[in-house]
Amino acid sequence: MNAVLSPLTKSSNTTFEKSIKVSEIVDAYKVYEIDVSSYFSAISEVSVYKCNETNYSFYYPFNLSGNSAFYEHFQKFDWYYMSWKWEHEITKEYIKPGMKLLEVGCAHGDFIKK
Repeated sequence: MNAVLSPLTKSSNTTFEKSIKVSEIVDAYKVYEIDVSSYFSAISEVSVYKCNETNYSFYYPFNLSGNSAFYEHFQKFDWYYMSWKWEHEITKEYIKPGMKLLEVGCAHGDFIKK
């Protein structure tokens, strides 16, 4: 079995934390009236690893992502694209003057604006 590399450091210094059954993920999204089973073709579990150099936890395999229909579905929930979230406040504390920031999946860009 090949080591899973950290997406941040590209190092194999990672630790397996847990597996999540795809069936559990699919069932959890049913609450939001969306079928996500097609995003997990050919796999039965998603693994969570930790980069030991940065303490960043990440999902594996890396090729899992929602498409535009997935994100459009959640636009009907007012909480999904809130202009400010609790995690913004925490993250803001790590940004120092002069740092560069790339916000991925930013919706309307509310975090970067602040």
